[in-house]
Amino acid sequence: MNKKTIVTVVSIIIVAGLLYKGKTLLTERQEAVVNEPTPMTKIDNIELIHAEQKLLQNKESYLGELLATKEIAIATKIPGYIRNVYVKESTPVKKGDLLVKIDDSDIISNIKALQKTQVMQKEDLLLARSTYERNKKLYKIGGISKEKLDLSAVVLKAKEAQLENTKQKIIQLNNQKEYLVIRAPFDGVIERVFMHKGDLAPLAKPVLLLSNKEQKILFSYAQESTNIKQNDPIIYKNNTIATVSTLYNSATNGLSMAEAKLPKLLDIPLHSNINIEVITDQKRGCVVPTSTLIHDKESLYILEYKDKSFSKKPVEALLQDKEEVLITPCTQAPIASASEVKLKELLAYEKVAIKGAADE
Repeated sequence: MNKKTIVTVVSIIIVAGLLYKGKTLLTERQEAVVNEPTPMTKIDNIELIHAEQKLLQNKESYLGELLATKEIAIATKIPGYIRNVYVKESTPVKKGDLLVKIDDSDIISNIKALQKTQVMQKEDLLLARSTYERNKKLYKIGGISKEKLDLSAVVLKAKEAQLENTKQKIIQLNNQKEYLVIRAPFDGVIERVFMHKGDLAPLAKPVLLLSNKEQKILFSYAQESTNIKQNDPIIYKNNTIATVSTLYNSATNGLSMAEAKLPKLLDIPLHSNINIEVITDQKRGCVVPTSTLIHDKESLYILEYKDKSFSKKPVEALLQDKEEVLITPCTQAPIASASEVKLKELLAYEKVAIKGAADE
């Protein structure tokens, strides 16, 4: 074997030795990497919560108006000057109480004039009746003609008609006189006094505004975007104050109307606008904060925390309000609560240490 060949063989042996040693080192390194513990990512701004079994209510907010269940504007049927107003604003009244008197001097004067006319007409009637009775006797003995008898009968009927007409006028004026005395048509409270002593009260113009002592709330809503039903509870300042009693058949300004009668009076002025909530639905079940939900196209899921890692759990939302949602199926594991962007980032980590978690 020549010298060149020997060098070549030695070189091959050295290279082979180097390759074997490199492979051995690489294998050892790979095994070391596999055996190393997975790096732990620490997260401080994630909260872990547990689902709760409780009642969830779907509340919708509306602006309602507080009204009396019965309210009328009282006006005079006959124009005249107001002689006196016997009530003030906020005065409670009973049915039949005197509220206002309109000057009736003209009507009284007309009644007195008609009464004098009536006295004269009664005397004329007595005379006409006496004449007719006398003429009947004369006609029987041939003292007067049939024409003269008939004429006296016509005169008698005319006098009777005149007297009856006067009687009816007096009755009408007395009825009109009653209209000038305004009394409360029902128990209630005087809300407004529009006119006062000495004012001229024309026809159909309100003098007083009277309401009863029962209250209701009237509110409007968009029919296509909600499902208001009769008997839905109404919340005011975190208290249930009534239930929906009436759904109107007609809309106002394109919005449906609903009404709720109050079993207990609110100590605020009528026609006040108040913020109310209507409970349109309620269910009991597994409730979690809305901050635990992740929306993925048409699916919905939460992140369960087990063995220091997060995993998806598909769920269905049965009922939701502004802060909480009722889901199915439920979960017993802790779940992540944060912004949806932050929740999606958690899936990128294999192991996550949550500050304050029980299994940290």
